[in-house]
Amino acid sequence: MPAAWTYVGMDILEGTNVDVVGDAHELSSLFPADHFDAVMSLSVVEHLLMPWKVVIELNRVLKVGGIGLFTTHQAWPVHDAPWDFWRFSRESWPALFNDATGFEIVRAEVGEPAFVVAQRCHAVTNFGQQPVYLSSVVMFRKTRDTTLRWDVSLSEIIRSDYPQGEVQVELS
Repeated sequence: MPAAWTYVGMDILEGTNVDVVGDAHELSSLFPADHFDAVMSLSVVEHLLMPWKVVIELNRVLKVGGIGLFTTHQAWPVHDAPWDFWRFSRESWPALFNDATGFEIVRAEVGEPAFVVAQRCHAVTNFGQQPVYLSSVVMFRKTRDTTLRWDVSLSEIIRSDYPQGEVQVELS
């Protein structure tokens, strides 16, 4: 990273390296327009109820030409339930980062090949040797400002607080 860049850590909860506590769905209320040169999100986007809204908000606070890197899961056990919403394939990223949202994808990949083995194997769940990828990553660039809006707040859709710790999910 260029020496002139500074780091701002943001999370929904207070913690180590967290400078701003806030909701990514409301970035433009937390930061000025065209403020950042780059953004990174590591294993977060699967926990965003409306990732499309976050991308629109990100467009407002990222400078034109700014770059971003998101890493997340293509396949992964449920974690931080009930705030675990999405999984992303390499082909899913253009739904978020596209001309309408003001971005272009530099590169999208999946990695960490694995296999899914069902707890109860039958004709539908016998995946055999078909690979699954544990991770999905996208690098993107802001190409222009967007006029898109998504005026739906998180509280209009979900009423639970973000979990304070790992929530166990029982398989039945």
